[in-house]
Amino acid sequence: MGIGTPRKSGLLFVARFLAALIVFYVLGALGPVNDYVVVPFTELVVSASAFLLRSVHQSIDVVGT
Repeated sequence: MGIGTPRKSGLLFVARFLAALIVFYVLGALGPVNDYVVVPFTELVVSASAFLLRSVHQSIDVVGT
């Protein structure tokens, strides 16, 4: 292990993170992925949140995602 090893692994992590960020952003921006994955997931999150808030007698109106 040289003195540059932690820096190299840090830069490798940043490069992998940025690559994954770009890939998943492009996938999420595609129409079919958005329509069949992203929108149903956000609807599920909204429904679950509304259910939990209503279960503690919180007044809430849900409109879309």
